[in-house]
Amino acid sequence: QKFQYFLYDFCYFSQIILLVYIFGGYRDDIRFLRLVFAITQGPILFAVVMWRNSLVFHDIDKMTSIALHLLPALVTFCERWYRLPDILRETAGAEAGLTDSALSTVAGLHVLLPCCVYYIWQVLYLFKTEVISKKKLDRDPEIMTSVKWMATHNKSQARILSMFGEKYINVVFVALQFCYTVFFFAVTGLLWWSWELNVAYIAAMVGRLLACQNDP
Repeated sequence: QKFQYFLYDFCYFSQIILLVYIFGGYRDDIRFLRLVFAITQGPILFAVVMWRNSLVFHDIDKMTSIALHLLPALVTFCERWYRLPDILRETAGAEAGLTDSALSTVAGLHVLLPCCVYYIWQVLYLFKTEVISKKKLDRDPEIMTSVKWMATHNKSQARILSMFGEKYINVVFVALQFCYTVFFFAVTGLLWWSWELNVAYIAAMVGRLLACQNDP
């Protein structure tokens, strides 16, 4: 189906970061935890809505998309609410400064640091699609990327992306995706401090999946 370029998307990049956190010996690093929490609970989880994910058990594409967007959030939810207290007890509160609710801490660990990671991914992605593989993508319009998918499979998103004409679709996509990502990074600052909000947010995404399980 020529969907291989989806593997360069931020959701796959975030899976690598989460795996490094789990298996790279960083599970006691609260900074790293807040980083992966912001990424997985923010733009990645809300992608359930943006990509119109639906629960269709016999469709491997839909189930893969759900796994990419929902399961990492469940992992970081457990790490935040059921493992972090153990870390603080083991360190006798030595790391407590990294768990405070000061605006500077939230801005740094939930917005600025994740944005740096996102920026690195975006530069690498554009270098791949607009430099290394540009001729290949131009020669074969059937090769699907995120922007092509949104511009051809969702009428409302297509209208927004083409607001300045076909020539600037990629520019609009990058700009809007950045704004979307930063906004949901910031939202995770609230989720970090409220178990109830975090549960309600995840439940809303799961509810969306169940409500749309018969979507085509």
